[in-house]
Amino acid sequence: PAPGVSELVPVSSATRQAVQELMNSTWRGVVTRDRRVDAGARKKVTKFEVVQVNRNENVRLWEDYIKKRASIGSKLTEDDLLNCVLTANARTELGATKLQNNEFLLWHGTKPSACASICQQDFLLKLCGSHRGTLYGHGLYFAESVSKADEYADDDKEGVYKGLYAMLLCRVTLGKSLYTDEPR
Repeated sequence: PAPGVSELVPVSSATRQAVQELMNSTWRGVVTRDRRVDAGARKKVTKFEVVQVNRNENVRLWEDYIKKRASIGSKLTEDDLLNCVLTANARTELGATKLQNNEFLLWHGTKPSACASICQQDFLLKLCGSHRGTLYGHGLYFAESVSKADEYADDDKEGVYKGLYAMLLCRVTLGKSLYTDEPR
C-alpha cells in the first residue's frame, strides 16, 4: 500500500495455524483479578479458536518502527537481552524477530474496532488506560501469555464483529527490561 495507508491482508492457512499454535503454547490456565466477571461469577476460559488472521501492511508504521528498533537495539548490551519470553520460539510463518534488540511477538487484547484504529494510526499513548486502567503506569501494555491479553480483550457490541473478541499479535521491541515473575 501507499505510505500512510493501512491494508489488512488475509494470511495463509499455515500462518493462521501458527497463530493458533502460539495461542495454545502461551496459554496459562490462571485467573487473575483482571479477568472480567459476569453476573458475579468468574468465568474460566479454557480454549481459544482463531477465527480470522490478517496482517497489517502499513508502510509508514513499519518504517517508523524499524528506525526505533535500530535505535533501541544500538543501546543494548548482552546483559540486557531476555531469554525467557514465552513467544521467543514462534514459528517462522509469523516472521523472524531480532532477539539482539529484545524484539518479540507479544499479544495485545482489545476489541475489533480498536484493532482497526491501531492498524491505521498506531497505538495512541493518549488512550492508554482508557479501557481498563494502568496498573504499572502510563504506557502500552502487551503480554507474552495469550490468556493475560485475553483479560483485556472485548467484543464490539454491534456490527459485523459483535460477539467476537480481538487480539493483536504485535512485533514489540522491549529495549532494557525488568523481568519479574513475582506476584504483585
